[in-house]
Amino acid sequence: MPLDTEKIRELMKKKEKTQQQIADAMGMSQPSFAAVLSGKFDPKLSTVEKIANALGVNVATILKKD
Repeated sequence: MPLDTEKIRELMKKKEKTQQQIADAMGMSQPSFAAVLSGKFDPKLSTVEKIANALGVNVATILKKD
């Protein structure tokens, strides 16, 4: 699933959350979350859901819009 990584970073800044805090909330390591944010690969739906939950938004908010 293609993520809107700019939107995720914007939400993290707005909510004053670090990569480590989001990764912890997801049960993921910070380096793994950083890899997702770098756009190196498209994460599974379950990972996208965890990111959205950690940010308090719905999944559609963090997906790229074509």
